[in-house]
Amino acid sequence: MDLKHKKIAVIGLRRIGDAVYTLPSFEAIKRFHPSAHITVFTELQVAAIYQHNSFIDEIESYTKKIFWKESLKALKSGNFDLCIINHNALKYAVLAFLAGIPIRVGYQKEGRSVFLSHKRHLPPLGTHRLEHNALLLDLLNIESRDLLPRIYEGGAESVQSQVLLERFSLVENGYVVLIVG
Repeated sequence: MDLKHKKIAVIGLRRIGDAVYTLPSFEAIKRFHPSAHITVFTELQVAAIYQHNSFIDEIESYTKKIFWKESLKALKSGNFDLCIINHNALKYAVLAFLAGIPIRVGYQKEGRSVFLSHKRHLPPLGTHRLEHNALLLDLLNIESRDLLPRIYEGGAESVQSQVLLERFSLVENGYVVLIVG
């Protein structure tokens, strides 16, 4: 599938840990299709996870109460060629369908198949969330299994991080471990 100069919408997840696991997807898409324009649609409580990520061009974030209405409006007016639906709820597949996006990628469950143009069955229970996301990208011939989630920080966050590292005598090239999920 040729994604050069394409507009891609990604319907993100509502939980912080799940959102973190989607981050390698954006890097993989840009690696395989550098000119693609990626817009993430997400709820406000996880929008900060996507900020400062150079692989994401736009973030559309709304409160849960207005997410459906505002996302539908933005998806329709955005002229998107492709929508990757990371959330498994039926309503998100319907959202992309109603927006008229021609290529809609997601997992088939709960009657979603009719609303998806590219679909696959859910992997077995216990499959790691990174693999869930990689399997969706497989449908687009995009490989992401060699990438790990990375959260990028802006100027203020970078200064704050440096202060914390110094306060706790952590080495500059040390590691910070986040447990998400």
